[in-house]
Amino acid sequence: MLYGGAASAKSWSLALFLVKKLYAETNIGCMVVRKTLPAVKTSCLKLIKHWLDLLEIDYIENKVECYINIVGSGSSFYFVGLDDVEKKKSFEGINYVWIEEATEITKKEYIR
Repeated sequence: MLYGGAASAKSWSLALFLVKKLYAETNIGCMVVRKTLPAVKTSCLKLIKHWLDLLEIDYIENKVECYINIVGSGSSFYFVGLDDVEKKKSFEGINYVWIEEATEITKKEYIR
């Protein structure tokens, strides 16, 4: 859990850490979660793509299914909103979960 005020680089730091981790290791899955899918796309997805581009790491983005595969490592980022928590139960191959803005999420959504 990361604490800090606004503009303290929590999300930026975590995104960089995860990009490096998923690039260095093989077949790692990271689910990136926020209250809604549009919110996760405009925040976390942009950050991950920023670091991948800056570090010149090749990736393939599936905009329909909202995931990114890192070329060479077989690792993936899956971006999901908790609009419908039932759809998230069947995810497999997830090693890490990044919950952005956890204060937006209810206890029920967290437990499911």
